[in-house]
Amino acid sequence: ITWRYYTVFFYDLILLIGDGKINLTAGLHRKLLEVLHNSPLITDSIDTIKVNLNTWTAAGFRYSKFCDSLDDGALFLLPPLSDSV
Repeated sequence: ITWRYYTVFFYDLILLIGDGKINLTAGLHRKLLEVLHNSPLITDSIDTIKVNLNTWTAAGFRYSKFCDSLDDGALFLLPPLSDSV
């Protein structure tokens, strides 16, 4: 469940850094990588972040739309995710 909220956070961060633009452009991708890599709370390597960033933001977009429709607590109602996601 926590992972779902993290992906929504990544999506919201893209909207914040990208001035409301949803498309993940190369410049926006670079800015987001810099922000995430410089955070002391994120322990993943920059290569791991690069590989997964598009997946995380795409999932965040879907979960964000789900929350817009049903409220923020809706992510608790979804069944657990498998480890392969």
